[in-house]
Amino acid sequence: MYNYINLDYLKILAYGDNSFVLKTIRSFIQELNLALGKMQGQIADKKWNDLYITAHSIRPNVNLMGMKTIEVMIKYIENSASTGSNLDRLYAVFNQIKNAEESILAELEEEIKSLNYAASER
Repeated sequence: MYNYINLDYLKILAYGDNSFVLKTIRSFIQELNLALGKMQGQIADKKWNDLYITAHSIRPNVNLMGMKTIEVMIKYIENSASTGSNLDRLYAVFNQIKNAEESILAELEEEIKSLNYAASER
């Protein structure tokens, strides 16, 4: 059981194709690293429209990874960036995501190991 991710929906979509799940997780890891880096810069530069676009673009895959808590935070960032409101709280919400990043990546890497092990047992 993981604290941040729940891959049940992804696994349903994959119809038992673990290679699809692995590719999707690996792709998401890259996307997450890139998006959080961009978002950090966009917040520092107060580029709210760009921040909205980046947050909006990552949200579907955050949902796909079953990251409900993080998805709520991403939605908050989207809304704050698009309306220009609650920007002081936006910083705190983003920092919560950044603080969770290491744990999220560890959970995803653990799932990759588990799927690779299952594949080697066949």
